[in-house]
Amino acid sequence: MARIIPLQYLDEFANDELADLIEEAMRPTSLREAVETVIRAIHGLPDALGAELQKIEIYVGRAGASAMHVRNRWWARLDYFDYAPSTHALVVARTSTEILRGERWERAAQLIVNRLEEKRALCCANALYGESGKWPGTTDSVIYLVAKVRRGPPKAPATTNQVNAAVAQLVMDAGSEAFPAEVFVAAGQRIQLRDDATDHEVTDPRHWYDDDDDDDEWEMPSCRRDDCETPAKPGNYGFCGRHRPYLGAGQKPCRECGRPALEGNYGFCGLHRR
Repeated sequence: MARIIPLQYLDEFANDELADLIEEAMRPTSLREAVETVIRAIHGLPDALGAELQKIEIYVGRAGASAMHVRNRWWARLDYFDYAPSTHALVVARTSTEILRGERWERAAQLIVNRLEEKRALCCANALYGESGKWPGTTDSVIYLVAKVRRGPPKAPATTNQVNAAVAQLVMDAGSEAFPAEVFVAAGQRIQLRDDATDHEVTDPRHWYDDDDDDDEWEMPSCRRDDCETPAKPGNYGFCGRHRPYLGAGQKPCRECGRPALEGNYGFCGLHRR
């Protein structure tokens, strides 16, 4: 069981709660175990997000094993996903930073994603794997997933032949990259075991405000400003629209004041540049 949280409510989660997510994460001791753990977590996303795997866009990242590191990474990814309400995140695994770096887990993940994409064998809509910045100074690091449901029809599922072709190329990569070939063979096998998935429990902070468990209605908490009782807007960091400019899905903040930027206005709102 792994807890997954909707990132539009990330500001509702205290550092202690994020630290609990890190502490609860699986602790793989080998590259093969880490790869299999990530794939099982990906296969569990459809039930959690209520969408076919082929419609889910996924980012695999790493961060220092601290609430601050994870929160900063997730804010950055939420911004990249244009604050889509379907954006969710979870901590998949935790391991020693020395092991993750020394055994080049990140490089192995890049190879797997690249070869699957080349052979059209990705099991999800898109697996975005990018640089996670400089290595943290923390003793441990975490591997996390951020996922959202993309618009449009689902892509066609990968065939067995496409997966096998990707694995064959990965086995060739293993020799030149000095990785154990068995890691990539195991990845190919795990990708095709769609029923072997991690069960995710979605932690929705809206339920924290229910006065009656039998009452289906939920009242949005008030603005974080002490002198304001206006309901906060979802995804607006706990503030109402007056005390923090509200950004809707797909909108970017003005580079000067935070109000919604105008399209084609160089990242500024109409007040600060035309």
